[in-house]
Amino acid sequence: GETWALAILGRACGAFGLACALRYVKHFRKTLESAKRERPLGRFRDGAAGLVQRLALRSPEERAIGTFFSRTIRSSPKHRTVLTNGLAVGAAVAMLSIVASRRNMQALDPANTYFLAQSLLVVFVLLAGLRAVVDIPVALESNWVFRVTESAARSRYVTGLKKTIVVYWILPLAVLIFLVHLWVWRGAGAAALHAIFCLAVAGLGIEALFYRFRKIPFASTHVPGRLQLQTRGVPYLVGLLALLAALAGLEKSLLGHPGSFLAFLAAAAALVAFLELKSVRFLKDNPLIYDEEPEPAMIGFPEDA
Repeated sequence: GETWALAILGRACGAFGLACALRYVKHFRKTLESAKRERPLGRFRDGAAGLVQRLALRSPEERAIGTFFSRTIRSSPKHRTVLTNGLAVGAAVAMLSIVASRRNMQALDPANTYFLAQSLLVVFVLLAGLRAVVDIPVALESNWVFRVTESAARSRYVTGLKKTIVVYWILPLAVLIFLVHLWVWRGAGAAALHAIFCLAVAGLGIEALFYRFRKIPFASTHVPGRLQLQTRGVPYLVGLLALLAALAGLEKSLLGHPGSFLAFLAAAAALVAFLELKSVRFLKDNPLIYDEEPEPAMIGFPEDA
């Protein structure tokens, strides 16, 4: 038991050291004059990003939001730090839960709901981090561009944001989940189904977290304290744990019944389409928000009895 825990801890420390080393090398290269010259890898990445945008982001509004979102994340240290810290916390919690519950992790197979829940935990942490980071303004003066050029199809701005999150964040994470479980389970079928399940859950999570979202990411004012984590943090955590347990149990039952798995995917796709349609109709009657106003309960005090 102790040897296995030390091995897991050693791998975690090794992964952390490797990430730090890669980050340092990237930072060191940026300080060199020779690194300023365009590299073939950079041209390939830009070309691939342009191809993805043309295929996934069809309208000008979607491409505008997708480009603005991606470049802001890439160039803003504050937003990258928030996302990186969130992912680090999620990975650390997953690793600690694995080490602390060695008895539940003896059999790393598709029937182990505790192991299935770890991937879902990382998915939810990533989505929560992305949802939180879009509310943090990077340059409020930039929103005048969107104010002036805003079109009547306001839903396309939010749709472009959600598509960008799926293409640039959720799909790579699903591929990573597939590769990890392919190595652990030694079976491509179960690993693929697990990755697809995580992808479907992520799609539902995006629609839920961005339901009736009416902002331009990084370009709208933000009123902190709406989540009221000081009073609702514990219920949020309990709800998340209950949701993880329920989804892991559902996936365990679906993996053994391919027909039920297909039915689940159809139901998830229908629910995503329904939520998207509701958001589109909502944005037809409600304008985008550039200056968020605090709720009356946040700025007022109850009258004395």
